[in-house]
Amino acid sequence: MKTPILIPFPAGTRPKLRFSTGACKFNLKPGESSSWVEGSYDDPTDNLPCVIEQSGNEVSISQSRNISGLVNVFNRTPTFDLILSSQNPFDLVMEGGASDNCVELGGLPLSSVAVSFGAGKFEMSFLKPNPILMDSFKVSTGAGSMTLLKLLNAGFKNLRVEGGAASYKIDFTGQLGQDCNANIQIGVASLDLDIPSDVPVAVKSETTLGGIEMGSGFTTKDGWLVNQAYLTNPSPALSISASVALGSLKLRIANSTGGA
Repeated sequence: MKTPILIPFPAGTRPKLRFSTGACKFNLKPGESSSWVEGSYDDPTDNLPCVIEQSGNEVSISQSRNISGLVNVFNRTPTFDLILSSQNPFDLVMEGGASDNCVELGGLPLSSVAVSFGAGKFEMSFLKPNPILMDSFKVSTGAGSMTLLKLLNAGFKNLRVEGGAASYKIDFTGQLGQDCNANIQIGVASLDLDIPSDVPVAVKSETTLGGIEMGSGFTTKDGWLVNQAYLTNPSPALSISASVALGSLKLRIANSTGGA
């Protein structure tokens, strides 16, 4: 059953939008609609209905926890196809289980972003700059794969990434507006970091039981790995602290468009 979704902006300031999903495909992208959220939810199983709740300035979109409906999920996966409006600033929270997520947030005025999911595949990109400063950006994962693309366009001041058993690819290209910090702590996983060539970046890396593979273009300065842009002008800059307990850490210089 396909359910249309159309949610207006709440009347108050700084609204919060929360997604809490289980087994599904989740597609999200920006748009220019006057409605805050617009799109559809398709549930071929007819057992995991979409639930929309509002309390004050917070709106929650979730799937009903119908255990009997989980039997058919992997053969007929429910799908969210949603567009978020860029008209007003808001906070975004995404919580997921074993899901397949494709999320593009470029150009949205996001005050904060918090992502937490247990397993599956998660890809998030910021193809255009955030027009406002992002107060907080947190990402937490259990197992699966995580890809974060053009993160400097998110406009964050502080980013924290925590993960367990997963593979991570984090692309820090984009537009730098101010000094910002990224703290990455990973357990049993591989971590690939793409560092822009044209933005000052300093990286402090640590692996407990694993190795660090570093491409060309880095210089050691005061215990940090820095790129040529940092040596030329160290402010404003992106500072990255990356720690992998058991796994590999790869660093490479990427161009401003996120390619090799």
